[in-house]
Amino acid sequence: MRRSACSKGFCLRTSSGPKLTAFSPRSRKMRQRLAHPRAWSPTSGTIVPLIAGRFTRWTCMPDRLRHSRKSVLALMAVAALVGPVGDARAQAAEELPLTGSAYESASQAYEAFSRGDYAAAVTKARDAIRQRPDVNRLRRLLVEALAASGDLEEADRTASGFIEAGIQDPELVQQRDRVRERISQRAIAAGRPGQQQAVSDRSFQAADSAYKAYARKDYATAIEQARKAVELDPDRRDYRLLLINTLSAGKRPEEAERVATAALADHPGDGEILAQRGYIRVTLRQHAAAADDFAAALQARRSPVRNTRALRLALADASLTAKQPQRALDALKGLRGERSYAVAARAGFALLALSRREEALDAFRNAATYGATAQEKATVTSAEIGLLVDLNRKDEARRRFAEAQSVLSPLAALDLAYLANRVGDDRTADEHFSRARAAGQLKGLGYVDAAYAAKRLYKNDSAAELLKAAIDEAASGRLAIEPQYLFGLRREVGELERTWGAYASLLYGAVGVMPSVPFAPVPTAGNVLQAGSEIYWRPPGIGYRNGAIVEVFGRVFQTLSDETDGPTGISTAQGSVGARWKPFSSFNLVLEASRLFPIGEYARTDGLLRAAFSDGRGTDLRVDVSDWWTWQVYGDLGYYVEEKQTVGAFEARVGRSFRMDGISNRLVLTPFLSVGGGYDSLLDTPEAVGAGAGLNLRYWFRESKHTAPMSFIDINVQYRAKLAGDDRAQGAFAGITLSY
Repeated sequence: MRRSACSKGFCLRTSSGPKLTAFSPRSRKMRQRLAHPRAWSPTSGTIVPLIAGRFTRWTCMPDRLRHSRKSVLALMAVAALVGPVGDARAQAAEELPLTGSAYESASQAYEAFSRGDYAAAVTKARDAIRQRPDVNRLRRLLVEALAASGDLEEADRTASGFIEAGIQDPELVQQRDRVRERISQRAIAAGRPGQQQAVSDRSFQAADSAYKAYARKDYATAIEQARKAVELDPDRRDYRLLLINTLSAGKRPEEAERVATAALADHPGDGEILAQRGYIRVTLRQHAAAADDFAAALQARRSPVRNTRALRLALADASLTAKQPQRALDALKGLRGERSYAVAARAGFALLALSRREEALDAFRNAATYGATAQEKATVTSAEIGLLVDLNRKDEARRRFAEAQSVLSPLAALDLAYLANRVGDDRTADEHFSRARAAGQLKGLGYVDAAYAAKRLYKNDSAAELLKAAIDEAASGRLAIEPQYLFGLRREVGELERTWGAYASLLYGAVGVMPSVPFAPVPTAGNVLQAGSEIYWRPPGIGYRNGAIVEVFGRVFQTLSDETDGPTGISTAQGSVGARWKPFSSFNLVLEASRLFPIGEYARTDGLLRAAFSDGRGTDLRVDVSDWWTWQVYGDLGYYVEEKQTVGAFEARVGRSFRMDGISNRLVLTPFLSVGGGYDSLLDTPEAVGAGAGLNLRYWFRESKHTAPMSFIDINVQYRAKLAGDDRAQGAFAGITLSY
């Protein structure tokens, strides 16, 4: 059997027997590790997998040590090298590659570590740090080498010095804590009298087995053995901590919390146990309770937590998540002299939650200057820009967003999309929403937000597709949204995809009566019965632009009866062609220009200019309630250019709509009260105003999974009494309309 290099009483060998040989820094693989920080760190690369997975037993440990408590210390020396690797890798990903003499010193330090020459590793690591103080993985290597050499106190002092100097590296904190645990265990083992050692051998052996199982990530065995150690020696606080840690690592946080709570009953006010339970409660999303534990741990006199900085930051995080921002600020007061990202960023979010926005803005800007990594700078820069929007400084926010594109680049595509959306940069938002969808990040309401960004860019096909995806998510149960909101999304799809439509109507006495179609002809006098139809088309590209609409139409109307004894029938057929424009997305003003031409002999040739405005609430179908209030206002003004005639109409109505579910859930009956009137400049009494009550019945149809009903049949009847002006605004009024 060949032995590997021994250090301080223990050695390792591989399962296959050969000694772990040194690797050459001159090899291509080693050069890649040193040159590219993502490739290797003391706890994430070559050494740790060998220790954690390939070494199977101790081979040159002295017999007297192999059966003593000191074997726990030897095992912990290995466990100190086996730690979480995700944070170290994430942070190392932001570090610049090593080059030149720093590269050479680092390669020699790694090589010395691999062959067990820890003194040389310490010297070379210190030299590399002197040349490249920005590289945290070199600091971790130095601490590892000191610990491996057996100088645990110096390893503790070195790691603590780095942390107290403001180095932001979670893995370094974990290393320091593991070193301190080893120091504690060594002190306990050294203080045991010989006869007591024999008595506690079984509990010690169980703990020893637990540590070994933990090191190889066999958490089930670690939990079993740690539990056994606690049962055999329930007074040993360290065994309780071991059981808590193994349960946490084994993803059994509920049980870990129960064990921690029981341990605190036996060891009240124990700072370390309180801190551990706090972290467990964070995992359980019990953030307020976790904050209580962290606060108690900070005040603990029994087994106080040495790393109060980490505890204050944990207290601030838990308090923020528990919506206790003032408590978070109070926790950070103990670190007020620290100029670091960790403190400034948390203070910024706490101040923001307290609506102290100007102070939060300063904190975020400070955090950006302290940020150690690109991700940190991106996070607080994003918060700064969002806060500028909240402060109604949108122009400044837009400029800052444009300037900070490179700083913001580490953010996920979806986060960038929402940030661009907030500052009003729809084009950039659309680009990032597309990237997020391609990466599989877009889901749920993200489809809706992406659709509206595309809609504002007049990308109707894309917007409709995204809304359909959201509707499909809702149909599958992956997106929980209110029924009426879902109906509104389907209504949006219908508008985005509509390219043409048609109307047919039969109207009687429609002076001052709101039409069911956009532009029925304005009656000029008396009670007349008119029939008509229209077909319209929305030109591609300009037909529908985020709620602004352009339509080209052709229209034919004729008078079927006239109480003033005017002509009726085909001889009154009036044709017209024209265009109408709704220039605003959210303001329902429509402008129309048309050319009238005669089909019958009594029709006119003229030009007509019209403007109409309408507004209302509750006029669409409701699917979330069976009855609801509704109101509408409408005004229409027209001018015949050649005849120099001005005509107009207006109506306001308020009523209660009832969905007739007993017949059809698409049938709506609305009783209403109204006031309306008309104007005709050629009449002796131009104005006419009346008020009364009416009844409207509307049936919606032609819908699909992705579109709300796109057509309806509308029947309207009402009776009015005269209020002012001519008599033509009183009496009965009726109409039936088909909108397709």
